[in-house]
Amino acid sequence: MILSAGLGSRMEKAGESLPKPLVRVLGKPLIYYPLQLLKEAGFKEVVINLYHRAEEIRNFLGEEFMGIKIHFLIEPRLLGTGGGIKNAQKFFPAQRWLTLNADTIIELNLKKLISYHQKHNPLATMVVSQSRTNSFTPIYLSRKNQVLAIGKKPKTPRHTIKTAYCGVQILEENFLKYLPEAPSSLIEQGYLPALGSQEKILGYLFSGFWIPVDDLKAKLQAEAELKNRTGE
Repeated sequence: MILSAGLGSRMEKAGESLPKPLVRVLGKPLIYYPLQLLKEAGFKEVVINLYHRAEEIRNFLGEEFMGIKIHFLIEPRLLGTGGGIKNAQKFFPAQRWLTLNADTIIELNLKKLISYHQKHNPLATMVVSQSRTNSFTPIYLSRKNQVLAIGKKPKTPRHTIKTAYCGVQILEENFLKYLPEAPSSLIEQGYLPALGSQEKILGYLFSGFWIPVDDLKAKLQAEAELKNRTGE
């Protein structure tokens, strides 16, 4: 599932005319990048939730894009990061969810992530990085990559790894029981209660390239970094 229902207000206020998932980064719509990851991993279908300027995005992508069949879920109201997944479960019941943020570019091997999750069998796996930690809510891991706390550093153990969430996760079906039947935040109504119940949540420590594109400054930075990486 690609989470694409955000308002993109910072982009639009800065003069961007396209809805956020269609904003061009090196000539490609932003949503191209998570779709490319799914294609590389062999996925044939994807659920995309929409709210703001939904028809423009749906008309652009069509029923199939890059060889991937698309199932659109248009939210009548903004359901949030948690509510969007909870709503998708009603229409497409699944034992496990892989979700990607539409506005994050990341050079991640999804097959390796899925293998990691299957091997360790947690309730959820969050892709995290030790870069950009000052820009996002910190996620603290143990030496064994278990998520200990989100937001506030735990008092014990003494050694923790400070990370940031990279916008990709795997959730088991049972994780969704923590989310209410209402708009919700995945962190506040999902992860924090699950951690409070001593659920096993792991961080998949990622050291590669990633960048969230949430405003025009970030877009320009992403283009500069991608050009540098590709040598264009």
